[in-house]
Amino acid sequence: MEDVLNRLTVLVNSPSLRIDKAQAVAEVIKAARAYRWVGLYDVTLEEVAAIAWTGSDAPAYPRFPVTKGLSGAAVATRVPVVVQDVMTDPRYLTAFGSTRAEAIFPVAVAGRVVGTIDVESDRTNAFSRADEEFLKTCTSILTPLWVLTTPRCVLRPIGAGDARPLHDLWSSPAVRRFLWDDEVIPLARTRAVIDQNQRMFGDRGVGLWGVWPADSPNLGGFAGLWPFRDPPDVELLYGVSEHLWGRGYATEVAQAVIAYCFDSFDIPVVRASTDAANTASIRVLGKLGFGFVRRSTVGDLDTVFYELHRRARSRASS
Repeated sequence: MEDVLNRLTVLVNSPSLRIDKAQAVAEVIKAARAYRWVGLYDVTLEEVAAIAWTGSDAPAYPRFPVTKGLSGAAVATRVPVVVQDVMTDPRYLTAFGSTRAEAIFPVAVAGRVVGTIDVESDRTNAFSRADEEFLKTCTSILTPLWVLTTPRCVLRPIGAGDARPLHDLWSSPAVRRFLWDDEVIPLARTRAVIDQNQRMFGDRGVGLWGVWPADSPNLGGFAGLWPFRDPPDVELLYGVSEHLWGRGYATEVAQAVIAYCFDSFDIPVVRASTDAANTASIRVLGKLGFGFVRRSTVGDLDTVFYELHRRARSRASS
């Protein structure tokens, strides 16, 4: 089994799109123990949503409320839920009519469940102690599929279940001042951004991550790459809640995103821009090693542009 675990380690850390890695991981887990079906899911505050699964048939519930089903029980307790006969458990949500046994193993980081591994069998009493040990080990190995981590934060791709806390953050006066030019955007616009974000992670493997400080259950910020202007140019974007200002959080989470981009993808340069009046953001870019490129007016805004080249980061870290 060690060779299977090694293969999973290589897969989850490979420079591939997240959805492709998840698909390959699910297939490896399925083949390793001859399971009938394996699915990997994201978990947000509001819902459980499928990332990838084995075979061509999608589960009957590709997304459902976080309180429902066996997954809801695993998320609430943060411990695996193994049901050897699903016909006897009223919590079971039918994914496939042929399922007889199901096991849900939560992936938790800093006490917060960020994903699940869902394994199903067409036999009752299908899961042995060896299966449980194997799947528990998988949850540890596969953590990078769900999150980036820093010394003080957990970063997870922003999903539909994060709409309200993200909207609250983006509507706060201190954050919206430069992010939305002081406009209080409608919740529908936040949801539209999240929809685009999920497409970006599926198509390109990058987008916006939500930031959760390890000592708090509340969304504390966001960081990632986002398209700006026409034609679109992808740039670094970050922000943290005002109560975290002046404590190095923005620099910390932006560094994690930059490392991910340079280490996982063939990106030669990361670009960034900000309002010339946003001195705090300019200081962060300086700490990150970005170099000034130009200053120009974009629309009615006095804007400064910066770049960080892969080779410059490599020299700085060597």
